[in-house]
Amino acid sequence: MGYRSHVGICLAQDAFKQLEDKIQALPQHLQEEVRSLFGDSEFTREDEGSRVWYWEGFKWYSSDPDITFLKGYLSDLEDEQYLYLLVGENLDDVEYHGRFWDNPFGMCLTRGIEFNEE
Repeated sequence: MGYRSHVGICLAQDAFKQLEDKIQALPQHLQEEVRSLFGDSEFTREDEGSRVWYWEGFKWYSSDPDITFLKGYLSDLEDEQYLYLLVGENLDDVEYHGRFWDNPFGMCLTRGIEFNEE
């Protein structure tokens, strides 16, 4: 079965344009893996030149070459150019990187407490 996570990535317009150039520079087999990763997302949308992807219940392993490439790409960006959110199966498995808070998709991490008042 494997460990699964919910992952959201949002890129500002400039970061999205740079991503395509970076993918083109990869060896062919890795280009295919990275394109497949984006193709496997449950949700993709473009607005105002920005792009968002969301993977639900995905096996998001940092050791996989496509994930390694993407996380490395994000770490080279200015914080205001991206937002990376990961929520794993374990309660304490949460990652939040970047500061593209004013993204056109309203992507954000929420927390809450729910209970039955009756």
